[in-house]
This record gives sequence, C-alpha cells and structure tokens, in this order.
Amino acid sequence: MQLKRATDILLQSPDAMQLKRATDILLRIFVYLASHPDEDHVSIHDLSEALNWNKNLVIKVAHLAVQQGYLKAVRGRTGGVSLAKPAREYRVGDIVRLTEVNEELVECDEPRCPLLNGGCRLRGVLFNAREAFYKELDGVTLDQIAVFPMDKIATIRVVSD
Repeated sequence: MQLKRATDILLQSPDAMQLKRATDILLRIFVYLASHPDEDHVSIHDLSEALNWNKNLVIKVAHLAVQQGYLKAVRGRTGGVSLAKPAREYRVGDIVRLTEVNEELVECDEPRCPLLNGGCRLRGVLFNAREAFYKELDGVTLDQIAVFPMDKIATIRVVSD
C-alpha cells in the first residue's frame, strides 16, 4: 500500500482550505500579466476571455489591485491593466493578502466557546498554520510561477492510448 502525501489528501478533501474566488481570479490575472512581459497592458476583455472568467468579476478584482497600487490602469477604449512593477518584485503572499482578510479561522467568541476557559489552544494552532501558509507564499515571487510562456499552452496536447 502506498502512503498518500498530506497535500494529496487535502486537495481531494471537500473540506480543504480554500481561497476566495476573488483571490483565484487575482492570482490568475497576475500570472497572466507576468507571462506577457512584452505587452504594455492587457484589456479586461482579453483577460476575461483568456482566463475564462466573467468580465464583471475580472473588473472588480483588477480594480481592487489598481486601487492598492499593485496594477496600473490605462483608461479608454484601448485601455487595460499591467503590472505596476516587475514580476520579480511581487511576493505571492502579498497578492493573496489583497483579497484574503485575516479573519480567525474559527470563531471562538460568538457565541463564546466554553472550552476557552479550559485552556483550548485551537485558535493559536490555526493562527500559526495560517502564518506558515503566508510564509510559504511570501517565499515565492510572481516571476517564479509565471515562467511558462502563455502562447505555448495552446500547443500542448494530451495523448491518450
């Protein structure tokens, strides 16, 4: 019997930790833009088509990143968005933090959990787990995950027997 890795089990679990949809879209936008360094900017329409996401969701998420200074916006009919700085200067953890609120993973105070008086350490363990998650993401820069040229993706074919 082969042992499964913990990540394999977590990814198959319906109760696995999940990022918000906005975070998913935001990461895809950043990876797409980093994968097209020669383009001055990419239109929202082209982003939504390429990423297979609803245009309104892409607008909403891109707007947040523009407001926070992570993306630059070019207005007008031929406008779009681009990275505000080189891809190597973005830490993936910082991008994720734009949309993931640092809420507690469990709510111990509403209603107040009676186990708190008994010295329950769950809150602290989950806090440490979240911090370890962000520490891992902070060790990765955008250019490290956007190294695959996007124009070659369409040429990949899966051959089945």
